[in-house]
Amino acid sequence: MMKISLVDGLTQRRLIVEGKLIAPWAAELRSACENARADLGGRDLVVEMQHVTAIQPGGRERNC
Repeated sequence: MMKISLVDGLTQRRLIVEGKLIAPWAAELRSACENARADLGGRDLVVEMQHVTAIQPGGRERNC
């Protein structure tokens, strides 16, 4: 299972990824990144992966 949360701040938008990043969910993460970039308004996009517990080979591709 993977969970993606979006947290907006004044200078950055954080995309927080938790759980297992496996091939079937890589497309979901890619889509979340594209949506998060859509209206940054000069802020930085930070992808936080400190709570990812496993990454399988199919989830290792650059998604964001």
